[in-house]
Amino acid sequence: MKRVNTRRVAFLAFCGVVASLLLTPAAALAQTVEPSSFSATLDPGETACFEMTVTTGTTPVPSADIVFTIDRTGSMWDEIDEVKESAADIMTAIRAVVPDSQFGVASFMDYPGFYSYPGYADIYGEGDDVAYEVNQQVTDDIGVVATAINSLWLGSGYDWPQDYTRVLYELKEDDPAYGAIGWRGTAKKIVVMFGDAPTHDLDFAGYNYGGDPGRDAVAETADDLDFETVVGELLAEGIRVVAVDSGGSPESAATFKGMSIGYDTAPGTGGQYFELANAPQIPDAVLDMIEAEVSIIEYLTLQVPAEFQDWVDFTPAGYENVGPETTVVFDVCVTVPAGTDAGLYTFPVDATGDGAVLGTTEVSITVPTTGAIPGMTPYAGIGAAAALGLAGVIMIRRRAARQAI
Repeated sequence: MKRVNTRRVAFLAFCGVVASLLLTPAAALAQTVEPSSFSATLDPGETACFEMTVTTGTTPVPSADIVFTIDRTGSMWDEIDEVKESAADIMTAIRAVVPDSQFGVASFMDYPGFYSYPGYADIYGEGDDVAYEVNQQVTDDIGVVATAINSLWLGSGYDWPQDYTRVLYELKEDDPAYGAIGWRGTAKKIVVMFGDAPTHDLDFAGYNYGGDPGRDAVAETADDLDFETVVGELLAEGIRVVAVDSGGSPESAATFKGMSIGYDTAPGTGGQYFELANAPQIPDAVLDMIEAEVSIIEYLTLQVPAEFQDWVDFTPAGYENVGPETTVVFDVCVTVPAGTDAGLYTFPVDATGDGAVLGTTEVSITVPTTGAIPGMTPYAGIGAAAALGLAGVIMIRRRAARQAI
């Protein structure tokens, strides 16, 4: 007889309630950015200013990319079974909270082979183990992601620690040559890490579990990875880790706190941490941590395409810890640089919260007098129009502009 999981039944019931609330028009307020556009006619050296007002929605962070990252070594069978069984329900519940949410899957075991470092030597993994792989790039298709999770198979591992450092490094790098997860540039980036062991590192938290040999998989070479360094790089990139630690040991707790909420003097990524007592806790734990990640904006600021950053000044630089349905105001000033060529210049000013775009003010500046912008080349055809005596038009398309940020 199949055991009835009462926590799972409660979780599924909660999913249904949340989904029904989402369908109610008054259930949630969306974020707003005003004005939607601003235009001015300015000669080189002249300035025009406006107020940009940003109001957060019921869920302050409106978009999120969430990557389920799973330790597939033999001791994780119970957790993996639970994630497989509940994956679609977890994603459905998250999407009810964050409608613009997308999901991906990455997994790992460890480096296959024997490694020797000062003070530690052991077999890291068996011959068919993998240090990192992307099982599904970020997508809005919950079914595809659930299928990828349910296709995972258990590897071996050998020694106790795992290569969490390498996994975090690859998620940050997002390099197609080594497995790109496909983060969007307009969403908050969240890693949900499942595991039960400490990381390979020579000294983190006072433990020596051998180094992480990096991409070349050779010990003590230039590309070896350091846990605290990699975690610091994720923090700088705005990637948050929510950690599900099923190890039940001080060593695993140090690693999982170290990549999320911080451990001792290591700041972590500003994420969330949960110590798992049993696998059926996973659905509620993951949903609670994701809700915590999107319930407040750690830093709300404005972003301008690189080509126009010397045109725009705004104050304040940003706002910290912005909650739901909260209004903040930026004073934005646009100054046309000396020597700017005559023409129409358009660009977006994006309001962003923890990497998620809340909204945009489209700026259009007409420059009536002629000059030259060193290093700025109009699109093909505009030069010909200028040669005919027509005002040149330089248009930075929205997509290209965001990619340049």
